[in-house]
Amino acid sequence: MDVLIGLFVMLATPGYLILQVACLFVAWREGWWAAFLAPLLLAVPIAAWCVYALAQDSNLWPLTFILFAPFGCIYLIIVLVLRAVFPASGQPPSGPGAGSVRRLKKIGGGLMDVVTGIF
Repeated sequence: MDVLIGLFVMLATPGYLILQVACLFVAWREGWWAAFLAPLLLAVPIAAWCVYALAQDSNLWPLTFILFAPFGCIYLIIVLVLRAVFPASGQPPSGPGAGSVRRLKKIGGGLMDVVTGIF
């Protein structure tokens, strides 16, 4: 289990950077931009501090970004899942279980209104 956690933490840094860029392209077209920009509120100052620490010849300069990246990666994955569950189209879902999906969409829509209202 420790190996899996270590592997996730190591892959989270490049994974976060790739995921953030990909999500921004998706979000800009679909209106989810506020939710996808939220991790950048922390990532940009952390990256600036890392550059400052590198300029000061600190050997621990990437540590803060490495510790932030798993949380940013998990957040973006959660937002991507929410985007898939609650599509932006105005058409209600149809088919078996559509009633429960409609209820979830109402709950999720209210949640996203709160999240986007913060930003």
